[in-house]
Amino acid sequence: KNPEDDQGLFGVIGYYGRVSRLNVTASYIEGGDYVGILAGGSAGVIAGCSTSGIVVGDSIVGGFTGVNDGMITGSYAAGSVRGRIHVGVFLGANRIGAVIGNFSSAAGLDDSIPDEFVGANWGGFVRSTFLDTAGGVGGYFASGKGTENEPYVISAKEHLKNLSMLVNMGVSFSGKYINLDRDITLNDTANWRQWAAEPPAYVWMPIGLYINQFDGTFDGGGHIISGVYIDNPKATIISLFGAISKNAAIKNIGVTASYIRGYSVVGGLVGGSYGATISNSYATSVVTGHDAVGGLMGVSHGATIRNSYATGAVTGRGSVGGLVGNNIENSTISNSYSTGTVKGNLSVGGLVGINRESIIKFSYTISTVTGCGPRVGPLVGCICPGVENSSYFNIETSGVRDNHRGTGRTTEEMKQRETFTGWKFNRIWGMDSAINDGYPHLLGMPDNPAIRKLEAILEDVGAETDDNEK
Repeated sequence: KNPEDDQGLFGVIGYYGRVSRLNVTASYIEGGDYVGILAGGSAGVIAGCSTSGIVVGDSIVGGFTGVNDGMITGSYAAGSVRGRIHVGVFLGANRIGAVIGNFSSAAGLDDSIPDEFVGANWGGFVRSTFLDTAGGVGGYFASGKGTENEPYVISAKEHLKNLSMLVNMGVSFSGKYINLDRDITLNDTANWRQWAAEPPAYVWMPIGLYINQFDGTFDGGGHIISGVYIDNPKATIISLFGAISKNAAIKNIGVTASYIRGYSVVGGLVGGSYGATISNSYATSVVTGHDAVGGLMGVSHGATIRNSYATGAVTGRGSVGGLVGNNIENSTISNSYSTGTVKGNLSVGGLVGINRESIIKFSYTISTVTGCGPRVGPLVGCICPGVENSSYFNIETSGVRDNHRGTGRTTEEMKQRETFTGWKFNRIWGMDSAINDGYPHLLGMPDNPAIRKLEAILEDVGAETDDNEK
């Protein structure tokens, strides 16, 4: 609280200043002119930030920033704003700056809610902004308050699209809970195997960007999201979820009958996880990219994957894995598996392309691997410092020679409990000749042995490795 001008966490952010991925919460800012929670004024670049609290000032007052002469993008402001003139729930005034892709929710003070996202725009550029005057994001879902006991509920395609929009606008959902209460189909999947040549109507926008990552808990409740379609050979960090951060958790969800094509950090469920936890989830998709391509996840960076699997056709050039492309920086994969086909050139593995300074344990792959360059292996491609404990591959289906990462066994041995040392059968794993073609399956998870044989799908969609070398 200060009667002077230029009040905020930052008084003024200069021309060469840059602030990104900063969350400022539960704040009270009061001043004269040019008042906002993040900054009184900015001529620099602000990206992927969020604020919440109360702002009070005289003129040029905004819930996020007072005045802008620079760039603000992918950011979010929630709270209450009050002032005399040029008052906006997000920005007081935009002079010569650019305000692109931001979101704000306002509760107002004294029963008054400013009806402007930006109080005044004096020649600047304002695009793709969303204002929620209900005072929260709950209206974008079927019900709920975002708490563990009353989570936001997704029960329709529109609710899932809203989640993507909000996260990409800067609402991280940190500490919030989101539940899926039914199966959702994004596109008619009758001809999904031909989507490379005959695209469906709806193109999915991933939940989370690198600057605006999803940070909440998403519980699929055992439901399925099908028909995810992305075809952008220049895109990075893409899947149903794009980028998810260290506090995020995704669990109990399946992605099926989907076609996901990008450039790098491409996965069947998640593009890139930067410390998050993925559990009890699976993907059965066609996934294609250039590098860091995985059937479940493109890049696992300090993340945890457990009790999950991927069955599909995975194609890339480098760092390509049936489950994960890059498993790096103290990541852990446990009680997971992959099937299907994996094609690439450099660092190609049936389960993981690169396992660096990370752990794989109690996992297996029966993927067929095709690689024409160095560092190609049946379980892990790259010979990097990493640990593979009690993890196995099928020497008859792998298609490539043993590079001594993991343990190779025959098809017959892979269907015998005695092969899998230290595995928790009857608790985590089951084995039944009628399920998953007799290979170990995760208890309580759906397994479809037919999806393993996807060589025909690879031909149908035209997802050849050579296409990714161009």
